[in-house]
Amino acid sequence: MGIRVNGGLSDKTVMIAAAGCDAGRCLADACAQAGARVVVLEQTASRARAVARAWPDMIETLGLNALRPDHCDRLGAVWDATPLDLLLHLQPLRMPRRPGLGA
Repeated sequence: MGIRVNGGLSDKTVMIAAAGCDAGRCLADACAQAGARVVVLEQTASRARAVARAWPDMIETLGLNALRPDHCDRLGAVWDATPLDLLLHLQPLRMPRRPGLGA
């Protein structure tokens, strides 16, 4: 899977939740290559670090699950008032049969 992002992301911050799937890794790489500061969220820190290996200077990692309220509280404490330009939530790609997401 290859994703190409054409400019427009320099000095932008992109957060990708559930970034450990193939699409998440490709998106993280493409956004970093386009100059964005990328933050990847994964349930475990080791999975998040695996996504960031290709662009360690451009991709930050957070080991948390964006579907858990207590983890969202922690995310809010970490990010507070830091601007976020784009949020990509890929959990439906990882768990397509999760209740509430359709069949």
